[in-house]
Parts: sequence; C-alpha cells; structure tokens
Amino acid sequence: MDRLQRPMVLFKKNHTLGVKWLLSQACMSMTKGLRQRLQQERGHPFVIFANDNIGITINQFGLFEHIELQLLRDFLRPIRALCSESIALDIGANIGNHALFLSKLFFEVHAFEPNPLTYQLLKINAAFATNVIPHDHGLGNIAGTYPLSFTATNAGGSSIIANAAPQDRMTEDVKIEVLDDCFNTEKEIKLIKIDTEGFETNILIGAIQTIMRHRPLILFEQHINQFSAGSTPAIDILQKHAYVICWLERKNVGNSTLSRAIRILRESVAGRTLMVRSGESIPVRSHAMLIALPEEMVSILDTIS
Repeated sequence: MDRLQRPMVLFKKNHTLGVKWLLSQACMSMTKGLRQRLQQERGHPFVIFANDNIGITINQFGLFEHIELQLLRDFLRPIRALCSESIALDIGANIGNHALFLSKLFFEVHAFEPNPLTYQLLKINAAFATNVIPHDHGLGNIAGTYPLSFTATNAGGSSIIANAAPQDRMTEDVKIEVLDDCFNTEKEIKLIKIDTEGFETNILIGAIQTIMRHRPLILFEQHINQFSAGSTPAIDILQKHAYVICWLERKNVGNSTLSRAIRILRESVAGRTLMVRSGESIPVRSHAMLIALPEEMVSILDTIS
C-alpha cells in the first residue's frame, strides 16, 4: 500500500477530564435546578444584555446576586407588613434585577438609571411589574449633566467620573438630580439601595433630608479603595446620622478554583451561607452589600448575629 494511502494521524492531542472539568460539569448540573427555581419564582420574562456580566449571571442562575437578595428577604421578615405598605428606591438600578425582586416585597419601587441604553432595558423589564416605576436619570448632590463611564461587557460597572475616562471605556453624558429636590411621597420610604460605583457619598449628601424624614434601611456598595483609617465617607455620613452598619459574611472556604467550585456546589444544594454581622470595626474589604440600619430598627431586626 502506498504510504499516502495508509491511514495517517494528522493531529493528535490528549484530552484529560481533570478536576476542574468535572467540577464545572457538576456546577452546571446543580445550577440548572437553581436557575429553573428562580425563574419560576420570578414568574415573567427578563431582558438582558447577552455579553454583560449581569446578563450572563442572570442567564446562568436566573437572578443576579440571588444569595444576597434571598438573605435580604429573610432579614426583612420582621417588618414584612410594613414593607408591603412602603416604597423602596433602587438607585443605580441597571436593567432592573434588584428592582423587580424588591417589587414583590414593597408597595412600590422607584428605579433610577442614568445610562440611556441600560434604561431602555430597565423600562422593558419594569413593564413586567405594575409597581416598578423607572426614572431615566441618576442621583447626586448637585443637579446637572455628568459624564458616565462604562464598558460594553459591564454596564453594572458604570460610574460618574470627574476626569477623562480610560481608553478602553466609553462615556455618555447623563442627567443627575438631587433626591431631596426631585422626589417626594406621602408614603413611607423604608428601603434605599445604592449601587453607583463610588458615587454613593454624593447621593447620600443629596438625600439627607429624605433619610432623616423616613429613616429607611440603606443598602450600599463599597470598594476597598474607598476605605481609609477603617471607614469610608459614606459610612461616616450614615453613622453620624445614627445608623448601624452591618455587613454580610460568608464562611471562608479559600480562594482557589477548587474552593470556589465547592462553595458554588454547596450553596446550590444547601442554600445560602451568608450571615449579617455588625460590630464596631467594619472589615476593610470590598462589600457588594452593606446594610445601614437606623438605630431604632436594630431591636426589631434582631437577626444580626
């Protein structure tokens, strides 16, 4: 037989399953059930950006930050009746993930999103809930037009900037209002969620009158680079106005790929592993969700451990 007529191996590569592959397959199997449960719980369609971090997570799990939100729902149980008659504000609402979750707990949710493109998806998703009202502007301490910096793959990382944006980021001029000046309601505001990538202090300064009048719970994000001497400007403002700052704590299982995979598997099977903690010293790290409680509410929400 001529050599060219013999069977030949043109390319060969050994494939091994490996621990990472096996864990990824196990995680996909486990999260499928979680995704289906959360989708059924949501009960309506949800529009996402396909290439965005938040959209990818919603597509995979059915809800972004599902563990944190389910913990929040349980945490609010002692005042559930009060919440059902009150208003929640979602500042930095993105496409509405948190706003629609809160719509099942509160009488009404007002969702603020300044990014024009992101607002279009927020408006579509808000239409699936009769009590979510979208607003196409952001909030701060001085009304005006500001440059918003963002990337195509992380709309949730949009931030108001003072200087020129890095070359890998896009900018869009957006409208900013002051909460104390632009929003008034006869109903009580019992929760304010702020996720604005470093603009939290400005928002709080522009909302002090509203905060002092309604004394809501305040959920807010803080990055490690905002801390100095164990605190941040936003934390200082809230503590000055008689708020107790709580943080979420997860049982530490390490930072390796294997440890993270084990945590995902465990949480998929056994549920949340987060707890709400309080103390004199707030851990200096990035916090996706800090909970600020008015001092008079601490005795009611006695689930702090």
